[in-house]
Amino acid sequence: MPIIEKTDVIEDDKEDEVVRLAHFIEAHGQPAHSVREVCRSYYPTKVGDTIPSRISTELPLFLASD
Repeated sequence: MPIIEKTDVIEDDKEDEVVRLAHFIEAHGQPAHSVREVCRSYYPTKVGDTIPSRISTELPLFLASD
């Protein structure tokens, strides 16, 4: 079961930085909460906006090459 319910993009400079809120569900004795993330891309990778369904405990950040 994923612990991140959803993410909301707050800022996107369209170049190399995305600021977003990750919304966590209640899990492992921790209450539901949100965390502000600043995600930076470094060529040739980029910030993705989806959570791979097979990963349930990592933040919603994945790196992909063009």
